[in-house]
Amino acid sequence: MSNPPIAETLAQASELLGRPLTLVGEPLPSGSRHLVLRVRSGDEASAIVKRRLDPSLSPEASALMVMGDSSVTPALIAATPELLIMEDLGDHPHLASLLLGNDPLAARGGVLAWARSLGVFHRAGLDARARFLQLVPEHDDYMPGLLAEATDDLARRAQDLEIDVRHDFSALTQINFRTPLQVLSAGDMCPDNNLMSGGRVHFIDLEFATLRHVAWDLAYLMAPWPSCWCAWRLPPELVDAALASWRTGFGAVDWPELERDLRLATDAWRWLAVSWLLPSLATGWPERPDRPAPPVADRIVDALDELSVSAYLPELRDTAMHFAVAIRAKHSAGRLGVARAWR
Repeated sequence: MSNPPIAETLAQASELLGRPLTLVGEPLPSGSRHLVLRVRSGDEASAIVKRRLDPSLSPEASALMVMGDSSVTPALIAATPELLIMEDLGDHPHLASLLLGNDPLAARGGVLAWARSLGVFHRAGLDARARFLQLVPEHDDYMPGLLAEATDDLARRAQDLEIDVRHDFSALTQINFRTPLQVLSAGDMCPDNNLMSGGRVHFIDLEFATLRHVAWDLAYLMAPWPSCWCAWRLPPELVDAALASWRTGFGAVDWPELERDLRLATDAWRWLAVSWLLPSLATGWPERPDRPAPPVADRIVDALDELSVSAYLPELRDTAMHFAVAIRAKHSAGRLGVARAWR
């Protein structure tokens, strides 16, 4: 990042707070859509400035505002449409760093803490729905759009692979949950979008905050992590323990009905992941030393194998099996491995 955006961002943040701010250290890691800085004014506590470089509007400031009392998000200090100033939670590991470490007990504790904090987030998100919609009245859940795109894309991929599809993929656009558990969600549950300290987890990236069913977030434990680079499996018993931990954080819920919704969401995420990953079969996942991702073929075939025996989208079981056969015929694919902490 060149100096002018940093200087300009510091000037904007200083004007917003009404006092001069200085940069602390180097810019913090972030994607192409943001510039993230740690700043300080005199002897005051440091704060985090997040400048949006993408021209599209983000609901992050509104989500942080309505979740201010949740204990699992950073406090919002000030905001403009392109600039956020937030509480500085300090330097701590995120869940992905524990999953890819060498301590299985630490990784297990991290997963359980993440799930429990997600339950706390969701419970607060129930109460925050109305306030969020007041601040972002034009908000629309993006999951139906993603599923509709995947429906069309998977049909094209099946044709390219010369797969005889007995049923189309329209079931993905007809996902109906039985439990009325629409909440304000962080919208991006990847295991590196959080900070973990002393058994507490803060979700720090709410740029994709949305109103959606809790099952879409919980399914990240089972799919696993379908939109993320860190998409390694978790040990099955840990998944069960994490779901119980989520219930501890969330409180009373009709679990048998929610579990059905959760498994349906997991299958939908698996099909979404297959759609997103198929173009990468030829090129491979972009490799970064700090982001060791599973082989693309392993991820795809693992999802398809699970879908081929699932009871929740039965009309697509044969299609999943034929997809898996076609991909194995052209690519080397093994079983998706567990995260490094358990190897």
